[in-house]
Amino acid sequence: MNEDRWRKIEELYHAARLLNETARSSFLAAATEGDEELRREVESLLASGASSPGFLDEPWQTAVAPAIVSAGSTLSGHRIGTYAIHERIGAGGMGEVYRAYDSTLHRDVALKVLAAELISENDPQRQGHLRRFRREAHALAALNHPNIAAIYGLEEADGLTALVMELVEGSTLADRIAHASIPVEEALPIATQIAEALEAAHAQGIIHRDLKPANIKLRPDGRVKVLDFGLAKHTTASPDDATGSLDPAITKVGAIFGTPAYMAPEQVLGRECDSRTDLFAFGLVLYEMVTSRRPFPGASLGSLLAGGTDAAIDPPCQGRSRIASRLNALILGLLERDPNRRPRSAAVVRRELLELGQPRRVPSATLLAAGAGTLMLTAAALWWFISPGARARPVVSSVALITTYAGDETTPSVSPDGTLLAFSWTGEDGRHRDIYVTRSDGQDEPRQLTRDASPDTMDVFPAWSPDQTQIAFVRRRGATNGDVMVTPAQGGPVRTLREIRFVAFPAFTWLAWTPDSAQIAFASQSLESGRSTLFIMRLADGKVRSLAILPPDGVIGDASPAFSPDGRSLAFVRWSSPSTSTLLVQKLSDGMEALGEPANVPGVGKAPGSAAWVDNKRLLFSEGERVLEWESGVNAEQIYLPGERLAGLAIAGREAGGTLRVVTAQQRAPAPRIWMIPLRAAGLPGGPPEALSRLGNASDNPDYSPDGKHIVFVSRRSGTPELWMTDGDGGDLKQLTRLGVQSLGVPHWSPDNRHVAFFARMGPEPQIYVIDAAQDQAVPRQATHEVPGCNIPSWSRSGKYLYCSRRIGGEMRLYRILTESGETGASEMERWFEGKSATETSDGRVLYIKDDRQGLFARSLAGDPPANPEERLVEDIKGPIGYFAPVSAGVYYTGQDSVGRYVALRYFDYARGKTVDIAPKSVTGAVNSLTVSPDGRRLVYTQNSRGGIDLSLIQFQDDRKH
Repeated sequence: MNEDRWRKIEELYHAARLLNETARSSFLAAATEGDEELRREVESLLASGASSPGFLDEPWQTAVAPAIVSAGSTLSGHRIGTYAIHERIGAGGMGEVYRAYDSTLHRDVALKVLAAELISENDPQRQGHLRRFRREAHALAALNHPNIAAIYGLEEADGLTALVMELVEGSTLADRIAHASIPVEEALPIATQIAEALEAAHAQGIIHRDLKPANIKLRPDGRVKVLDFGLAKHTTASPDDATGSLDPAITKVGAIFGTPAYMAPEQVLGRECDSRTDLFAFGLVLYEMVTSRRPFPGASLGSLLAGGTDAAIDPPCQGRSRIASRLNALILGLLERDPNRRPRSAAVVRRELLELGQPRRVPSATLLAAGAGTLMLTAAALWWFISPGARARPVVSSVALITTYAGDETTPSVSPDGTLLAFSWTGEDGRHRDIYVTRSDGQDEPRQLTRDASPDTMDVFPAWSPDQTQIAFVRRRGATNGDVMVTPAQGGPVRTLREIRFVAFPAFTWLAWTPDSAQIAFASQSLESGRSTLFIMRLADGKVRSLAILPPDGVIGDASPAFSPDGRSLAFVRWSSPSTSTLLVQKLSDGMEALGEPANVPGVGKAPGSAAWVDNKRLLFSEGERVLEWESGVNAEQIYLPGERLAGLAIAGREAGGTLRVVTAQQRAPAPRIWMIPLRAAGLPGGPPEALSRLGNASDNPDYSPDGKHIVFVSRRSGTPELWMTDGDGGDLKQLTRLGVQSLGVPHWSPDNRHVAFFARMGPEPQIYVIDAAQDQAVPRQATHEVPGCNIPSWSRSGKYLYCSRRIGGEMRLYRILTESGETGASEMERWFEGKSATETSDGRVLYIKDDRQGLFARSLAGDPPANPEERLVEDIKGPIGYFAPVSAGVYYTGQDSVGRYVALRYFDYARGKTVDIAPKSVTGAVNSLTVSPDGRRLVYTQNSRGGIDLSLIQFQDDRKH
């Protein structure tokens, strides 16, 4: 029976059993819609006694086909090998369990006998049943744990197959729960032992898949034993791996195994099961232990969740005690629909249960606060926070982009010496988010520090240790789970320090080192309160304790810790909703204990983000689109407004002259980006596009130098458009201009590989300028004097002229400017043709012209002035400005449809008069410039990228004395 059939039977059964016979008959007739077999199956279950709630407590294979365990009734008084069978004591999914006597070793044992029907010669799955039964023996043989019933052997004799197991005296947990709920103080040691059994099984790659109260024995001496691994899954993976493999003859995807009442949603759907499937069942067992009922009596929670029902589960423990709140959070976390939202492992659950069962240690700061000294400490803390002092507001002196890669570069952290920057990034392929390191000035290729290939994880929130030897970070697993990790700053093995759980709010930092590099503060959901709470962990022994800054009722919790350089203060953000937060500062003792209550930072809006200490009494923090500064004694004030949303902030130290340097993560709007397509030969389709990531996301207008050694382009990485130069492969960046204007573009190389012409608007009208690219810190000279308003320059092949366009009376007119490389005087300008852009062919004989008309036109330069008619080369390029790059045998251009939409990058062959698509069809959207390397091996173009987050370096100047 497949999963869909079983789920349909179960749904109809639950609905029908609540109706009287008259209503039930009408309901089934309508619900089965003529499927008589389906109706008979449901009616058979209802008539056979399965209408009792106990139906859900049987393995579904047994419930749907009750005859599979019928043979055992005749075995009392029989022998199997050396074992004399006495009485039936239970049943499992594949057979019955008997008390028997081992005549060789003279001891009582439990025999689990495989049902005769399952090994009948007429059963086509006979071998599969036998293999599954033997697999249970192998699974149990691999387990040697005091909380798991031991196996003594596998006996096959007289046509029967039986497992020989430890006989566990005592009642089942199901029997114990049937009388009444179990008090929490009694339930915790039982639950801890169950968790220990699961931890041991999962460590061997064994998943139980049928955990329920009936499979748990309570011995008279208090020992708990987990039984019946008949439906266990043995993976070949590591204990933490959720994707183990099975013999397909034994288990196949889509098959359902387990008891309906205790199935996890993924189990009901027949999907791959892992250790978290057992944890869901464990959550149901725990719920039943403390309430003596299941969350939805008479129904399967797993089936409800698998079917998409939003099942609101009542907390099992009543009252507001610490233990009740914490146990509620644990149980409800185990019963999450999504396996990724459940605790990571049975080991984690066991540790939480152990902590719940231990007396609570009251932190010394709390004891101190209980006495008369509380008011004195609080008053001292408040005095420290509001003490007056001289204040000079810092002023932004420069802003420059550090990273301009594809995707989002987030959660920045700067090394203590200010030279290196760690951040989280998805890489060029966008497949996995890892930690990268680069120079804080951005003049270096990013170095990948972490490499986790798991598709459901991401590495975020890097934090440099103060001694600069290590970087801590968080490896997130799904929406709520993660681990605090640490790795050497120069690269090396990654070490897991602590598992944590997230609460939903948009924090920008998560970790903070203490100034001595000995401890790490982090945020994690408290199982006691369910709120995000700040903890501190000592690396020497892994000891973890609360920072005693417990979030009050009515908030989501705390995150984003930041220690002052002297370790005497801790800034953090408290979230009251996913969109509302408060910035707080807590005074600390020498032992990192909280002194008094945290104080609000005055003058803060409703959603401050990450904070960073400038010194021991000054904070910078982000909020929306601005950076604010707070110093004790005054309200926070805005010191920087970039106009883009900020997503993180880190102090990068000071330069020699005292200039404060700050790194921010800023949300950018969609911006142009430069790409390269490798070409095999002219007229042949190119390879896949490659982003020239070092050139940045806010870069465009690339142009190859005639010798192919350099590319000049425009970039906004410094805040305003400027000319930059790189080598022919996109490396070794150099800034050519520092004009600080808002309009600058279309650079074009001179034939001598030295000068670059471009337009810029430094006054009311744009002008053409020329700069010497070979000279450091060269000053551009203006090439147009008599006629302002010229732009879109290009050089003649002789280098004697520049072409440009100028608007006259609503029309664009092409001009030719007479210029010499070193000339600073007036230019002679000649008006030639209508058009917006023009480029000469490599031999200087033909001028290509683009204007508002459909098509690209060519005109011979013979004659003075040239008077020959123009020729339309291609039609599928439309204005107002089309982009093209002529080569010796043809022209590359941006192919467009009749309404101007870009459809492909194309090549027109002069001799054949044929057009070929060069770029893959994936290259679509607005292309605003292109250039071809002189050797014809690379086509470089600009295309708008999607928005994202980049890292910027902000430098401040103030008159403070440090």
